[in-house]
Amino acid sequence: MENVLHFPSNFTAAGLKWVSDTFKLCKPLGKGDVPAFKDYLNNLWTNIAMMDYPYPTTFLMPLPGHPVKVLGKLERRYYGIVGLVW
Repeated sequence: MENVLHFPSNFTAAGLKWVSDTFKLCKPLGKGDVPAFKDYLNNLWTNIAMMDYPYPTTFLMPLPGHPVKVLGKLERRYYGIVGLVW
């Protein structure tokens, strides 16, 4: 995924299809959608890391305790992705 989203020269149809399929997007990701998608992921992971408390919280959104660990487990279970979140 890193190569697909970080380098414009790698925005191939196959790479964009892989991201769309892996994240089960409602419509295929286009080259013009990549910056907004990257921003979305960055904001998601930043907020979850910022709120990585050992107890459930509703500070910005309802989250379980240790949300970084929970997100990592969900990534592996539903997307087969390893390494995006620790």
